[in-house]
Amino acid sequence: MVNSNEKKSKIWGARGSTVGQMRALSLPPIAREMHPVVWPEAGAWAADVTAWAWSQCNCGHTDCAQSQQMASECTPGQKIVYRGIAFVGAQSKPIVDVWTHSEQKRDQEIANLIVNRSSHMDRRKDRRKEAKAPPSTPVKIGDIFYTSWGFDQTNIDFYQVHAVRGAAGMTVDLVELGARVVGGGHGSDSVVAGSPMRSSRDKNLIGKRVTTHNGEPRITIDGHGAYPWKGEPLYQTASGYGH
Repeated sequence: MVNSNEKKSKIWGARGSTVGQMRALSLPPIAREMHPVVWPEAGAWAADVTAWAWSQCNCGHTDCAQSQQMASECTPGQKIVYRGIAFVGAQSKPIVDVWTHSEQKRDQEIANLIVNRSSHMDRRKDRRKEAKAPPSTPVKIGDIFYTSWGFDQTNIDFYQVHAVRGAAGMTVDLVELGARVVGGGHGSDSVVAGSPMRSSRDKNLIGKRVTTHNGEPRITIDGHGAYPWKGEPLYQTASGYGH
């Protein structure tokens, strides 16, 4: 943990006044004019974590609650509390708020947060890089994708690739297909891709960008991930049971 004199002492600044002012509500007065601390564990993601660490007396005296100076009545070593508050990203609420009698425990909790957050950011960076790379199996005309979605029920929607555009083949025009019931049981249907629900005229086509997920093409439709259909029947909630 290293005190940083390069960062502004007030918490608003780098992430905008609105976020800063909201964060100020989560910080006690003693910390609002302090410099954030720099944690070596943050590495390349140091700017993504903002943390404050300080010690104060927990005796209840007004002077002790608003400063790091102990009142004369306090017993050294018995009333000291080590505080730590940390935010990540642009969040206005702290993800860590440590109140302990151990300086080591406070520092360890914040360091653990930073290590976990850095790992998370690295994974997210890798996923974004993968999403922009062409899939191992290129998308071609006639391929069928499906989405599976719903709350307290499962809905299956099918889409067929009508056209592939762009030099990298990462943009497609889709036409929505119906779902044909081929079996099922109590409250459930087994469905496969059926006929187009609309004609393939331009106004009925759905233009989408293709990304990559685990090496396979993925298309986002109405907020749901669409994946290549393998030709096997899929489960969905039957009509009359929430459909």
